[in-house]
Amino acid sequence: MRRCLPTCTATVFAIGIALAMPTFAATPAPTTHHFSAAIDAGDFSAYLKAVSSDAFEGRKPGTEGARRTVDYLVAQFKRMGLQPGNHGQWFQTVPAVSTTLQHPEQLRLDVTENGRTLPLAYGSDMVAVTLQAKPKVTLKRSDIVFVGYGIDAPEYQWNDYAGIDVKGKTVIVLVNDPGYATQDPKLFRGRTMTYYGRWTYKYEQAAREGAAACFIVHATGPAGYPWSVVHNSWSGPQLSLPAGEHAAPRLPVAGW
Repeated sequence: MRRCLPTCTATVFAIGIALAMPTFAATPAPTTHHFSAAIDAGDFSAYLKAVSSDAFEGRKPGTEGARRTVDYLVAQFKRMGLQPGNHGQWFQTVPAVSTTLQHPEQLRLDVTENGRTLPLAYGSDMVAVTLQAKPKVTLKRSDIVFVGYGIDAPEYQWNDYAGIDVKGKTVIVLVNDPGYATQDPKLFRGRTMTYYGRWTYKYEQAAREGAAACFIVHATGPAGYPWSVVHNSWSGPQLSLPAGEHAAPRLPVAGW
């Protein structure tokens, strides 16, 4: 398999996270919704309708929608009578790196076997990013290894990597975990996805095993969302903590 990620731009910026601590001194600010003093389903509904509305544009950190979201949260904290919990400040600065693929049309993914090559188109057939916040990542002639669900779960007596050396190789894994596929309630948690079934774990475990790349096979049922969600989520800027803030290994290439 040969793949090349074209140049990416990595931008370091700070994200403001709203923090608060309870107090009983402040007076709630006026609001269009009458909130109850007790926990109330109507209150939760009002919050969810507000933050899930188009006005917040998805709430992605570093965007105008995120700024509106934290402003809304602070306003609600004040209305509830809370006080800032970070030494008198409503926000805590969190450094982040935004990595953007500059020319996705140049991304190549060729799968070769016995002299035959299968070209996969970016967007319609696959998506790929780097999790290392480097300006350029190139991976050539990487052997492909299918490792089932890509799970090492001692508590479930399950290890897809047992006896397999994937260092420097490209691993292909299935989404979700074995319980969903078998419908066996005694295997993992049956149809209920565990953390082992999530894409975050699969990339993390592949990196711990020394893989150079990990691609997840998408299927709408076990994933819980269609390919369009994968494409939209992974084809734009990707956020991560700077290397110094996160010591765990990261994959040079991750994709679907």
